[in-house]
Amino acid sequence: MGFRFVHAADLHLDSPFKGLAELPNELREQVLQSTFTAWDKLVDLTIRCGADALLLGGDLFDGAHRTLRAEWRLRRGLDRLDEAHVQVFIIHGNHDPMKQSEPWSEAEHVHVFGTHEPLSLPLFNQHGEWVAVVTGMSYGEAAVYENLASLYPREPERRVHQQTGRSVPDSMYRIGLLHGTVDSSKDHDPYAPCTKEELVQKGYDYWALGHIHVRQLLSTDPYIVYPGNLQSRHIKETGAKGAYVVDVHDDHSTELAFHALDCMRWFEMELNLHEASSLQQAGDMLLRAVEDIREASEGRSAFVRMTLCASPAVQHDLLQGDLQQELLELWKESEWPRLESEESIVWPLQIMVNREETSDLERWREADHFIGDVVRLGDALLQDKEELAALLEEVLGSFYSQRRLRQWLQHQSEAEQEKWMRHALQLVVGRLDQGGEKG
Repeated sequence: MGFRFVHAADLHLDSPFKGLAELPNELREQVLQSTFTAWDKLVDLTIRCGADALLLGGDLFDGAHRTLRAEWRLRRGLDRLDEAHVQVFIIHGNHDPMKQSEPWSEAEHVHVFGTHEPLSLPLFNQHGEWVAVVTGMSYGEAAVYENLASLYPREPERRVHQQTGRSVPDSMYRIGLLHGTVDSSKDHDPYAPCTKEELVQKGYDYWALGHIHVRQLLSTDPYIVYPGNLQSRHIKETGAKGAYVVDVHDDHSTELAFHALDCMRWFEMELNLHEASSLQQAGDMLLRAVEDIREASEGRSAFVRMTLCASPAVQHDLLQGDLQQELLELWKESEWPRLESEESIVWPLQIMVNREETSDLERWREADHFIGDVVRLGDALLQDKEELAALLEEVLGSFYSQRRLRQWLQHQSEAEQEKWMRHALQLVVGRLDQGGEKG
């Protein structure tokens, strides 16, 4: 008996989107509404594709104390799914840990998994046939370091039989709904950690994961899937965001189709201006790049942080006075007509200039000059791993007092640390070199 379900996670409804003070009011409101808009589009997709169920892998809300607006918008979507006879299976994650004293759904079609132990529930298709079993468990607190996957039963359908007395179909499709970290991730807290091999050994057909905001297909036998978050919320979350429509056939073969549901996207990119011989040409190339981003955003509004890479002469001009700010204002002015007519826009968050080529280290390396001494000192540090590590520890010492920064720093490789040093050396020499002394 085939069936269809939709897998999504990390809605973060009513995310505060910090750092929007400089956006125009109209644009700021679009951003603040974006998580709700993405949720509405998810509900539309689920109903339109005729899905039997929607699986939500945690972090529906952005905080433990969900806002009234977030709860109302979620309920409105759940009511629409009820009218379409769609079952909904929900677990809570680290951002929205479940409080047992505050049950928030009594609808028969909505199944919210508790925090005490994994629960197994039947999934029915639109004809009322039992086609799968869904096992899940919610977080009861924000930080869960226990391996929850180890608690999931190997034969979840037997638990359903014990609880309901229903006879078990011969070949039951097993779905595990889990919010956690598989094989660690340097960009996310290691909540509910487990390994891919552990999940494979459990004997499930599909692991519907949440927590990691990057879309990932970790395995196809069985399927182990992160759909990513539903709507990107800052410049570090680039690319299309959405959900998977999953078709399960009679023989349990499974097909996945990703559907983008985001209403705005974030871009971090470099623009090569080496062919520009003047600021006018650089400006023209910038506006052409904006049109490329508009096409890549597929009709959505886009927010961009751009780094300009140019020849030394053009870079020197860009670094003088207010030229970077003038380019930023030129870009914004070109988008204002679209914003006023409520069209999608490509909005600059920041324009930076890559200084790495503004100084010639080779020229200074052999020079009898203070700048030459700086370059040679930097070279020596790069060759001495212990000295470099000691310097970085001293410079970055204050960051280690902050847990998330400490965890991130501890995952950085020696090659990445050397890259920081080389970049710092380029910045220092470039700043010293701006005076024009060559002796």
